[in-house]
Amino acid sequence: MVRVKKVKKDYEKIIKTLEDELVRKQKQIEDLKEQNMLLLKTALKKAKKKKG
Repeated sequence: MVRVKKVKKDYEKIIKTLEDELVRKQKQIEDLKEQNMLLLKTALKKAKKKKG
């Protein structure tokens, strides 16, 4: 029974690590989305100035 508990604990640790990594990646994606929107707005403003 000790071995089963150890394996279960290892899986729980792995799952927790993966969940933490997922949260970090989601935060990184949100930050990149914000940067992308800012760059897009800047590019559109520059294009508008060139055109007009």
